[in-house]
Amino acid sequence: MSGGELGCYASHYSLWQKCIQLHEPIVILEDDIDLESHFFESLDFLQEHIEKLGYVRLMHLCEPLKIPTTTLKVAKIPHLTDGIGTQGYCLTPQVARKFIKASQKWVMPVDWVMDNYLSAWG
Repeated sequence: MSGGELGCYASHYSLWQKCIQLHEPIVILEDDIDLESHFFESLDFLQEHIEKLGYVRLMHLCEPLKIPTTTLKVAKIPHLTDGIGTQGYCLTPQVARKFIKASQKWVMPVDWVMDNYLSAWG
């Protein structure tokens, strides 16, 4: 990993630790994002539902989630092989603990860990 990726990982890791220390959900945002006007409405929703959800990504997907095909009513859903970034997210202390557990060795960018270990939590 590059020095920048390690620094990014360290930032997220320290915020996960802070979330656990505070015993409450937190919102983590990258420093270079632009907030849409309805962002604060999203925070109201999160405040009401985050304990049940555990983790919510706050992001704009630049790529289409499905690609039209020549066959009617059929679409190809692409498999993402690269991480999709960490623009923003909200998580509970329980999920922060899971991210920390999955981060004992920093061998891939933090967004890859976050994206690829969600389904393994069971």
